[in-house]
Amino acid sequence: MLTQIAKRRGAAVAAVVSARGVDLAHQLGSDVVVDYRKVSLSALNRRFDVVVDRSDKLPFAAAKALMKPSSVYVNANPAPAAMAAGFLNNLASGRKRKILMMKESQARFATLHDHASDWLQVIVSKTFPMADFKAAYTEVKAKGSIGQGSLCPLRSQSPFDPLRV
Repeated sequence: MLTQIAKRRGAAVAAVVSARGVDLAHQLGSDVVVDYRKVSLSALNRRFDVVVDRSDKLPFAAAKALMKPSSVYVNANPAPAAMAAGFLNNLASGRKRKILMMKESQARFATLHDHASDWLQVIVSKTFPMADFKAAYTEVKAKGSIGQGSLCPLRSQSPFDPLRV
C-alpha cells in the first residue's frame, strides 16, 4: 500500500524486494525495482528523501548511505534500542530517524476501505483463522510475505477486519 500511496502523491518510488516481489512491485507502480539478493543497495548510486524499512532488515547505519543530507528514515518494526538510538540521532543530525506507529481505529479502516474501493489495491497474501495465530507468525517469520498476511476473526473474512501480521 505504501508504494501506491506514495505514487498517488507524486513520489518516485524505488522498491527493494526479493525475487518473489519483483512483479508485484512493478504492478503497484514502483519506478525502480531492486532484487536485494542480486544487487547491493550501495550500487544504486542514488540518494533518497525518504527510506522506509518495512522488514526491519535495513539498519539506520546502512540506510544513511542511501539518504540525502536532509531526509527521513522510517522503521515500521523498531526494537526498543532502535527507538532510543533514533531519539539521540535526531538531536544532532539532518538525517532524521522516524518510527512508524499507527493507532488502529474503525475510522482509519473505513478510509482504507474507501480507498480500496476507489484506487488502492490491497494485497493479502494469506489469511489464517485466529486460532492459528502461532502458525501464522511462524510462517511469516520464516518465509516472509508478499503483501499482508491477516488473522481473521471466526465470523469475518474481510481484509479490513483482520489483525495484520
